[in-house]
Amino acid sequence: MTASFRTAQVPASECLYDSWQPDDAMGARLRGEIGHGGELETLHDWLTDVASTDIACLLLALPRHRLPRPDALVKVVQSVPVEAGAPEAVLPGAAVFTDVGMAQWCDHLTPKCAHRLLETEVYPDELVTFGNPRHFIYLPRSVQMGYDRYMRDCNRVRRPKLRVEGLGRCSNAAADDADAIKAAR
Repeated sequence: MTASFRTAQVPASECLYDSWQPDDAMGARLRGEIGHGGELETLHDWLTDVASTDIACLLLALPRHRLPRPDALVKVVQSVPVEAGAPEAVLPGAAVFTDVGMAQWCDHLTPKCAHRLLETEVYPDELVTFGNPRHFIYLPRSVQMGYDRYMRDCNRVRRPKLRVEGLGRCSNAAADDADAIKAAR
């Protein structure tokens, strides 16, 4: 591994902090472009190379003694707009951060809407880096692992309570609400 970051073909975006499309992200993983000598380096590459430990410290903005083990889970967050169609959990290709403050700082890129934070835990070899401290692109090890993590995180997300007209109650489950509306008719 060299001490400088490699240049690779990355999906076009307006900003370095933009997420990739999930298909582009998983395609890069399937083509072998990620980690272990691939064109795009991961946090794992920097954590496992003793000569590159200082770079890992810079990437995570942590002192050596606080660096995660290469096989330990790392908590990451993503800031997404609160609007229809926004993801409920971190998707493959998401621009993620290891620091909540940095994720909130990216809210200024779309200042006209409210944002919320999504979080998940991933392995270091699932975090592609371009040399920006605390900023990564999330690429799961496999489609199945990405799906399982997405479903786990979606089930953990609290959904807003919806008022069902005419029934005077609140419910967390959209399916319950649909059934209640049908029964009220």
